[in-house]
Amino acid sequence: MYDWPEVRDEVDALWSAIARRLGEAGVDAPTGLWRPERVEELWDTPDLLVGQTCGLNVVGDLRGWMEVLGVLDYAVEGCAPGDYRSVLVCRSLDAIHLAAARRAGPATTVLTFDQRRAQAARSIGLSAIGC
Repeated sequence: MYDWPEVRDEVDALWSAIARRLGEAGVDAPTGLWRPERVEELWDTPDLLVGQTCGLNVVGDLRGWMEVLGVLDYAVEGCAPGDYRSVLVCRSLDAIHLAAARRAGPATTVLTFDQRRAQAARSIGLSAIGC
């Protein structure tokens, strides 16, 4: 799910630990990760053993297709176990708009071209445009 180039080594280390534990339990797990060009390809792969996705996908598009095995806790500072936080990011030139968004609270609008993020924004009282 969070397989950005900046954390690729950490993601690979996490998978190595998971694969090792699966092997100890008698499960034949691949030694490395497959990284398709489009993440959506993962869910249509018949030999997918385990994957990571956003919780919104579990109750949305993947409902009935996948079974939740567990939830990773990244121990984000300031969050209770199991919680996470999101941030709104803007260009430094848009700081005045960010300040206005903070004052606006639940009326804040998020520009997104991803339906899942738009749905998540709406679920916490934000409006979403551009999707």
